[in-house]
Amino acid sequence: MKPLADVSRGYRCDIELPNGYVIQTEEEWKSVFQQAYPKRSFEDHGAGYDFSTQTIIAVFLGKSPERSAVKINEVKEEGDTLEVVVSRNIRESGEHTCSPYHIVRVPKTECP
Repeated sequence: MKPLADVSRGYRCDIELPNGYVIQTEEEWKSVFQQAYPKRSFEDHGAGYDFSTQTIIAVFLGKSPERSAVKINEVKEEGDTLEVVVSRNIRESGEHTCSPYHIVRVPKTECP
């Protein structure tokens, strides 16, 4: 199991479809960051990670009328595959759409 450090977690971002990412480079991170937060400056809010020593894992649930949350609980290497264990908490529907996400960083891995 790899130790996790939170990068960001919340209920609103601009990723509309469910997706997960294993981010190995700053260019990949910048692309995901700009999709999730198009109104934020990458240099002010997203830069500064050392991709020679860490990998970023991001899970997005996409837009939904459900009031829900997602949490990355565990990241482990299983052979040559990275397994990401998440939990999802669903509450009653609300008036506004949510787009829950959780982004963590882990020690560098080359697993897909």
